[in-house]
Amino acid sequence: MLVLKAVSGAGVKKRQGSLTLGVVEEIQFLNSFFDTPEREGPQTTALRKWLFHQASSSGLILVTHQVNITALTGVVPSSGELVVIRLKKPSR
Repeated sequence: MLVLKAVSGAGVKKRQGSLTLGVVEEIQFLNSFFDTPEREGPQTTALRKWLFHQASSSGLILVTHQVNITALTGVVPSSGELVVIRLKKPSR
C-alpha cells in the first residue's frame, strides 16, 4: 500500500514518477498474507491501529494487495482497481 509517506511490500517497485508524494518506506503489515492466511487478523489489526494514528488532513494513498483491502474494507477489488475509503473511528 502506498501512503503519501509510505509504500509497502514485495512487488511494489520504488520508482520516481511525475508526482511528488513524499517519502517512500516499506510497511510490513501492508504486505500480502495470501500464502499465510493466519496473518490476516494480526496484520489487519496492525493496519487499523496505524491508520487511526495518522494525522493527515490531506489523506493517505496506500498501495497493497487485494487480500489486505478485502480484510480491511470488505471490498473485493479487481487487479489495478482503486479503492477510496473514509475511516470512521470505532465507537466506544
